[in-house]
Amino acid sequence: MSSDRGAYVATVSQPEAAFDLSAAAQVTDPLKEDFTKLNKRLAWQTENATRGLRFVPLNLATDSLRLLVFTDSSFANNPDYSSQIGYVIVLADNKDQANILHWSSVKCKRITRSVLASELYGMAHGFDTGIAIKTTVEKILGLEKLPLAVYTDSKSLYECLVKLGTTQEKRLMVDILCLRQAYERRQIMEIIWIDGNSNPADAMTKSKPCQALRDLINTNKVKLETTGWVERNETEKGVTGSKEEPGVRTKTETSQCVNRRKQIPPDPPGTGSKTYYHPEPESKAYYHPEPEARPTITRNRK
Repeated sequence: MSSDRGAYVATVSQPEAAFDLSAAAQVTDPLKEDFTKLNKRLAWQTENATRGLRFVPLNLATDSLRLLVFTDSSFANNPDYSSQIGYVIVLADNKDQANILHWSSVKCKRITRSVLASELYGMAHGFDTGIAIKTTVEKILGLEKLPLAVYTDSKSLYECLVKLGTTQEKRLMVDILCLRQAYERRQIMEIIWIDGNSNPADAMTKSKPCQALRDLINTNKVKLETTGWVERNETEKGVTGSKEEPGVRTKTETSQCVNRRKQIPPDPPGTGSKTYYHPEPESKAYYHPEPEARPTITRNRK
């Protein structure tokens, strides 16, 4: 199998080979080890010529479908110290049946200075394609709204978007604000932090085998190890609302970020148990009177 044919097959039906062929396309002065890596991947494709994607029927009932965007990056892993970014987009139903729709493994066009920057560019790249696929699927299936969820294994990026963190790199603020705006406008329904071993997009940025992507292709099932997530409850009054409760907007509560202190009253006497109750300190207002105006002394000069 030639490299051109292998690259075509990798972009159509074999996402497991996407990274190696993308890395081979970046080499300008190939060495012996570059030929070895490429020949190893082409040999794998030749031995697994019948391996491809299998599509299963999904539940098309109301509020059952959702679009999952898995993103990942590898900081400065290319020979020119650029980062590799990639994503895997999956359409799943409420029974965790899933079909892979699109994937990508490309070189980041900008040299990044931190892991957060490479992860952010990978998420922005995946979200741009995901929102286009989301709109297309809604038109084809006649859906009113298809929820889109973004999954990342980067804790720093998750906290930056959910906890409204800041970064020292000012060039990243534009992409961060764009993702936050999409999150507030419900174009992104959920931003979920998952374990790296359960991220299928890990195969888009590294040459090592990814068990999560292999299981997704073999079983058409989504198996995630969720670490952090955001729960949105429709309990706060606002401008926009839903059909069931008009005039109610969603209120974001995060199990990772919003830790509400529960006040427990002391146990009744005679129970033998001790309960330590720490009430929150009351706010104190301090009054600072304005200084009195000093009297003006007028002197007659002779």
